[in-house]
Amino acid sequence: VKGAKEFAIPFKGLEDVKEMQKRIERLKEVKEDEKTVAVVGAGYAGVELALCLARWFEREDGLKDVKIKLVAKDGELLRSATTGGKTAARKALGKASNLEILDGTVGAIERSTNGSNSSSSSSSNSSSSADENTKLNIFLTKSDSSSETLENVDMCCWTVGLTAKLPTSETDWPFEQ
Repeated sequence: VKGAKEFAIPFKGLEDVKEMQKRIERLKEVKEDEKTVAVVGAGYAGVELALCLARWFEREDGLKDVKIKLVAKDGELLRSATTGGKTAARKALGKASNLEILDGTVGAIERSTNGSNSSSSSSSNSSSSADENTKLNIFLTKSDSSSETLENVDMCCWTVGLTAKLPTSETDWPFEQ
């Protein structure tokens, strides 16, 4: 997806989580009326991340006004889960007042040209990559083929394609059995 590597934070390991945490701490300092975090991918990792962020933001001063947009292909959560798992996920996500589930697939992510922070420090070596002040536009194609643009997104977390790595032998377990 165009712009995903440059602008979205992957959700693959500890360093990615540290980068997210750093950006979230900076969000507390943003004095705008509307702050948005997009979570792209509604598999297990995306749903869990969106729910954790929603709960954290609801109780943290400086983050209570942050809106979370969970982008789900065809609006479907946990594609491989059981019906009960999907129902439980929808119920938990539905309790979060700051979270919205969006139907769509991401076609591109670009630097916003009209965000209030989009023109900040251009002294970095890579003019195409995001820094903590970059606002993003995320272009979605919905299941009915219509388009939607999420404008001036503060942070985009990418969970598409993540799967749990299950142990294949007894020696793969991280603890004694």
